[in-house]
Amino acid sequence: LIPSLTPPPPSPSKPKTGRKRINSVMLRSFENFSNSGALKKKILMTMAYTMEKSGLEDLDRTFSDIDVNNEGTISVQELRSAIKDKNMKYGDVEVDNLFKGLDYDHSGQIHYKEFLAAAMESQNMITAERLLETFDRMDEDNSGRISRENLRSMLGKDWDESAEEEMFQGKDGIDFDTFLKVVKEQATK
Repeated sequence: LIPSLTPPPPSPSKPKTGRKRINSVMLRSFENFSNSGALKKKILMTMAYTMEKSGLEDLDRTFSDIDVNNEGTISVQELRSAIKDKNMKYGDVEVDNLFKGLDYDHSGQIHYKEFLAAAMESQNMITAERLLETFDRMDEDNSGRISRENLRSMLGKDWDESAEEEMFQGKDGIDFDTFLKVVKEQATK
């Protein structure tokens, strides 16, 4: 059973300070996620869905601080405010483009899972153990490798033949070691 990853509820006993805790390292992680292809985003979203809730207090607090309207999502205006509050050199166009890249489901809002997937890198949460868990989830038929069919099933409407070829490089499936190489290569692009 996958734990629910919902945003932390606003605390009635603690009013929001309006302080947004985004920093340059997290912003760089957001940029990396935003500029990533469908494959890497799907891998990080899969990680976000399967993460344990414990140990996410700092990210919960950051999400809550950015979500000043207490809606459980981050709007483009809230992201813009969080970035500008830190005097980061981002114009409206750059924030809009970043937001579009973070909005994985194209809903017009950044949901907690999307925020978590984008912020994981800044928190050193992309570990070998989490990558193995993600690989196992993507290996839907438990064959010990991710097949082209597994990838198509996981990516759904985000499936892209070029992303598939980039991952498989002419092979029918990939094992965990190859998966790690693909993730590392995707992370440096």
